[in-house]
Amino acid sequence: HVEHLSVTWVNKFDEHATAYIALDQVYALMHQLGEPLGIYGTDGNVGRYLCVRYDLQLTLEEARVKDAASTAPEKMLNWLRSVEKRLEDERYEEWRIMQEEAAAYEVGMMDKDRKKKK
Repeated sequence: HVEHLSVTWVNKFDEHATAYIALDQVYALMHQLGEPLGIYGTDGNVGRYLCVRYDLQLTLEEARVKDAASTAPEKMLNWLRSVEKRLEDERYEEWRIMQEEAAAYEVGMMDKDRKKKK
């Protein structure tokens, strides 16, 4: 997914590889990305954009306050890593829930088998 983001970023929004796009281009970028990093599905998914926009605004404010020692490419890379970490955490939580459901199902099936044997 990160590779798709990189290609889309460079080919459509940052052809000169400045590691910068205007904040008002983020919405268009997210539409281009599609699932899972961008906007997809129902209209309710626009909330993803609002969260990303808010995160970007906070990042910009922090950069202004700190006098930004990092370069623009480093900031982009750090942001991508944070997005990747959030997605990884979401997938882990989904996996954990599935494991719990599978274990509960197995216990239920074992109880059912015991009842049949009686």
